[in-house]
Amino acid sequence: MSVATPYAVSLQALLSEKKLPENDIEKIKLHLTELAQSIAQNPNLKKALVSPLTSKPEKLKLLDGFAQKMNWDVITRQFLSVVARHGRLGQLELIVKEFDRLQIEAAGSVQAFVVSAEPMSESELSDLGHSFERKLGKKIEFRTTLDANVLAGVKVTVAGVTYDGTLRARLNRLKDAFTTYGAT
Repeated sequence: MSVATPYAVSLQALLSEKKLPENDIEKIKLHLTELAQSIAQNPNLKKALVSPLTSKPEKLKLLDGFAQKMNWDVITRQFLSVVARHGRLGQLELIVKEFDRLQIEAAGSVQAFVVSAEPMSESELSDLGHSFERKLGKKIEFRTTLDANVLAGVKVTVAGVTYDGTLRARLNRLKDAFTTYGAT
């Protein structure tokens, strides 16, 4: 279990208890994601919010100012306050990813990651999803990323298993076969 899991579980339980509509939950997730990305991309903000040299009251004051400026709701503010008091703002991105995974599982789906060289169309993702849904018997929620190094094809990771159908993987297998053949 990652350090992010208890925070994600707590947030999910709180939101479930409050019976918030899906669009409010998505808004909270968006706010948390925006802050996590800001921390990752801004060295000064990261230093201020993550560094042990910044006191907890200073971090809370900075977060409160940020939350007011961004007009965040009370639940987002309270959750970030708890995360900050426990010194876990550096793990906020992981917390959000874990929360997202928990939400997908709660809906009876499985989270899967697709890596491709070029953006995939909705119909390609849909076809890929249907084939994995038949294989696993569950609805698939894809998270897509681009990586030019795969050259072509896709790499899908679902339920801890990676299915690598990329050209890069095929070329590596071919190279290994030639190396093995040449060694005999």
